[in-house]
Amino acid sequence: QSSNMRVTTIIIVLLSCSLFDIPFRLLVVVEGALIRSFPLHADSSTIKDNQNNTIRLAGVSWYGSDQLDFVVGGLHVQPMQNIVDKIVSLGFNAVRVPWSNQMVQTNPLVEDKVLAANPSLEGLRALDIFDVLIKSLAASGLVIMLDNHVSRADWCCNPWDGNGLWYHHPDYPLESWQNDWKFLVNRYKDIPQVAAVDLRNEIRASCSDLVVCNLPFWAGLDKNRTNDWHHTATIMGNMLHEINSNLLIVVEGLESALDLTHVATDPVVLKIADKVVYSSHNYEWDQHTTSYEEYTRYLDRKWGYINKNKIAPIILGEFGTCNSNINCVMNNQTDTQGFWFQSLIQYLADNPSVSWFYWSIDGTQSTGTGRTWGAPESYGILNTAWNNTQLDQMVKMLKSIQ
Repeated sequence: QSSNMRVTTIIIVLLSCSLFDIPFRLLVVVEGALIRSFPLHADSSTIKDNQNNTIRLAGVSWYGSDQLDFVVGGLHVQPMQNIVDKIVSLGFNAVRVPWSNQMVQTNPLVEDKVLAANPSLEGLRALDIFDVLIKSLAASGLVIMLDNHVSRADWCCNPWDGNGLWYHHPDYPLESWQNDWKFLVNRYKDIPQVAAVDLRNEIRASCSDLVVCNLPFWAGLDKNRTNDWHHTATIMGNMLHEINSNLLIVVEGLESALDLTHVATDPVVLKIADKVVYSSHNYEWDQHTTSYEEYTRYLDRKWGYINKNKIAPIILGEFGTCNSNINCVMNNQTDTQGFWFQSLIQYLADNPSVSWFYWSIDGTQSTGTGRTWGAPESYGILNTAWNNTQLDQMVKMLKSIQ
């Protein structure tokens, strides 16, 4: 069987995980397309595995390590491995793991209350638990995309949160951002499932008040290049390839990852050419969705052309909708949440080489500005007990594009 073939029967795989210091365990795959041949590479508009099979990353974000708990969510109600197994059982083949520079640099002790269902993790620091997470995801056959989500740990995003750019003086200068990335890439370089790095989440203006804003640019518009994201991403990608040449380097667009129009004239070119992947985000509030045709034209103009013109692979790195009722995911009335979501699912069905990560798997909120720890996550796939899905129709629609 090819490595991207859908598994339609239960397959039990005995994993030898001594490389990762993990005991032997049984992996039960009910459905999905787990990727087993690494490293990954870009070929025209597609991502391919080491056997040159075309693959689609169909994943979820699992947040929390980027926020003020400094650990992924759900560990107060479920053992970590139970959540990992649930992700696999739902047919996802990849996990985007957000992290903060504050977590890496301070490596704080994690509070016991957020680890109540994982007593073996109590008393550990954030990076120790992050290690356990990465190894658990890898041992379960999931592709891991590390995501530098924020500098200062908190809920994201707005122009005034201090996290709009990849640097934030004086606490998180450029050199710290680079060093933190090099530290993590070196830490996990021997785990092939850590296959991609999302260099920075939602590049946007960083404002000190309603008037004064520090703006990012793409390719030479900023003469001193301090705010040139194209230039910065190129340097960072080449730096990380000196440590691990196998990584896919994922570069998000400007305007909170909405805009990749500059790639048409100024693509990112790395020394290892077949490792560049671009990423965009899309939510209902980012545009008016009055018809599928209009919506398609909007996406194609912003980033879809990169896929259709076979410039490079594209990952839709974030999208999500509410989970309270069927109108969150299906609605024939235009310019509604449900109409947008069903239109996006259709777009991804029509463009199968576009990979994607749903925001998010989390059933409850983590600690952050405007958030309440343990409260229901209104955009989550899982329920508040983290043991089942919250809205079955949402999962059914996501399965249709896995």
